[in-house]
Amino acid sequence: MYFLCVSDFTAFLMKDGGSDRQAQILNAGTAKYQPNLLQRRSVIARQHGVCATPGCHHTHLEIHHSIWWSLGGPTDLDLLVGLCTRCHHLLHRGRLQITGNAVTGFTFTTKAGRTLRRRRRRANYRQAA
Repeated sequence: MYFLCVSDFTAFLMKDGGSDRQAQILNAGTAKYQPNLLQRRSVIARQHGVCATPGCHHTHLEIHHSIWWSLGGPTDLDLLVGLCTRCHHLLHRGRLQITGNAVTGFTFTTKAGRTLRRRRRRANYRQAA
């Protein structure tokens, strides 16, 4: 255990399925606007370092409140989502909307109300000869 305390690594406890939520230490409520370092690292680890917007593969992420903090949204891990700069700007300009949370899943819609979905990758991709 000593090595975990003095190492440069941060451990994350992740569980597939179930109704277990993240530890309360990762939730700050409305008392604090900026996500702390552990929250940022947790969001990035949860998303495997990729923007959460379906179809976007950018890896430089900014952390956004799915329920805007200015509207009373808490700085809780379940309600934080990592977006690339482009998608984050689209969201703040009203061209992209996010609802949901990390437990049940985030839903992304366009300004026109069309739901964005992840595209499947073709398993048998062949290069042209």
